[in-house]
Amino acid sequence: MSDRDDAQYVLIERSNGGSFGSFVWGAALGAGLALLLAPRSGRQTRNEIRAGVQKLRDRAEDAVRTAQDGVTDRIDGVRTDVRGRVDAARGAFEAGRRAARETRQEYDYRTRDARRGSAGSGSLAAEEDTGI
Repeated sequence: MSDRDDAQYVLIERSNGGSFGSFVWGAALGAGLALLLAPRSGRQTRNEIRAGVQKLRDRAEDAVRTAQDGVTDRIDGVRTDVRGRVDAARGAFEAGRRAARETRQEYDYRTRDARRGSAGSGSLAAEEDTGI
């Protein structure tokens, strides 16, 4: 056998140490035990639970409002950006249309002018040939 066969190996397993669900479960269990073992009356305990739940609810509502405001602001920003881009595209499209229209008019004008010139020069050439 070789020396490697006799060597000891160390295996290390890695895990994420549990999940968030385990943490929440442990926290709830700990809170329940604390309530059961607390030296308070039932009424005091219920009032504290009610106050804690109300505080948690208020924090959750604030978090939701903050998230809604952030999303609304982002949506408004995107809308403004899209409107600006659409307006720019419309402007570019209209500028292209105007340029095409002007080019077409210029083409028509030059074509008519060229036809008149060639018709006139043709008749002028005929006059020169005949001596008129």
